[in-house]
Amino acid sequence: MSVTQQDMQTFAPKLLLVRHTGALLMWFQQSYYFQGEPEKLQPQVNAVTLKNLLFGWWSIVSLFVNPFVTISNLVRFSNYKKEYQRYITSPEQYVFEAKERHESGADARKRRSDRITMTVCIVLLIVAFLVTIGIILDS
Repeated sequence: MSVTQQDMQTFAPKLLLVRHTGALLMWFQQSYYFQGEPEKLQPQVNAVTLKNLLFGWWSIVSLFVNPFVTISNLVRFSNYKKEYQRYITSPEQYVFEAKERHESGADARKRRSDRITMTVCIVLLIVAFLVTIGIILDS
């Protein structure tokens, strides 16, 4: 098992947080990557979550997207804490396994699958919203 110092930096666990901002007829998302001890990242998670809760609701699409983004951030942070614990326990083994997943393409397939799932959920919520609005307007 050969793991270089560059591999240790490249394949160490990373936390992705998404900040979602609604703006009447449009919305914006910004992605942030963090590395380090989960306890030290908690303030960043809290800040992004607070911004999502305060500014993420101000468009029609955001009413549906923002809850998913906010919950996804919290789930990612929970998973990051587990991954970080595995990394601290055995850094070389963790990096070796992460490097193998990357080289086999498993990481890319997982990200693609996650994007498809998120898109389907958002479309279903928008359809449900439009159907509900249609029922309300008809009555």
